[in-house]
Amino acid sequence: MELEINKTLVASISHISKGDHDSLEPDNDAGIITALYTDFGYLILVDSIDEWLSSKELIALKQIANKHDCQWLQLDRDGPILNKLTVFNW
Repeated sequence: MELEINKTLVASISHISKGDHDSLEPDNDAGIITALYTDFGYLILVDSIDEWLSSKELIALKQIANKHDCQWLQLDRDGPILNKLTVFNW
């Protein structure tokens, strides 16, 4: 049996703006696939982050995830602050 294992980049939810946060709500129409939404953050399919329609902050997170072969992006309120990325206080 061959297992399929996906990698996840975990980062602080403070790396996205309030506008991004609102667009990731379950009833969003941004086209971003949010597999899991909780009071603590999101689990996002990296390939669904559109480089033409998404914010520069989401695109930067997508680029880091792609660099490390991650299929998923987990934005969590307790996730780590990543160097050189914008941090929002909302």
